[in-house]
Amino acid sequence: MWVCYTHGSDGRKMKTVDADHEREILGRYYDPHHERLAKMSKDRISSFGHCVIVDVHSFPPVPLPYEPDQDSRRPQVCIGADPYHTSGYLKEFSRRFFSDRGYTTAVDRPYSGALTPACIYQKEARLSAVMLELNRSLYMDVESGAKADGFEKLKACLGEFLAALDELHQSIT
Repeated sequence: MWVCYTHGSDGRKMKTVDADHEREILGRYYDPHHERLAKMSKDRISSFGHCVIVDVHSFPPVPLPYEPDQDSRRPQVCIGADPYHTSGYLKEFSRRFFSDRGYTTAVDRPYSGALTPACIYQKEARLSAVMLELNRSLYMDVESGAKADGFEKLKACLGEFLAALDELHQSIT
């Protein structure tokens, strides 16, 4: 997939992207975003002694043809972890938080990993990261794109998760 999509989710080619266009996209969007993320992460570590990145995405309820995990029994919340930047405690805290609120969860399934700035990846132990992948059926009608009844509940739950995570890290630092 990368930053310049050339194929659709069904594997069919949509367009050709040349190296100049890719560099333009990287320079205009990707690189500045990641530079800001790195700066913010370093600033938080400097100011507070620790930084936690929560990277949130969504995924379709049915596996797309290109996805390696074709298991149709998808969780509602996937917790993505990095071996270096996601402690076992953070992984279990995240999994249990959503499970305790009635969501089915899985760790690193159907997606894995957690976003960290490349310049401090595996160099800064005070940086923690966790990825939350949310099954779109929780908050939208996947056919029409309209908000589903679960939208407000999930929105509130995400706010509670961030608050609980902040409280957790304040208590251990």
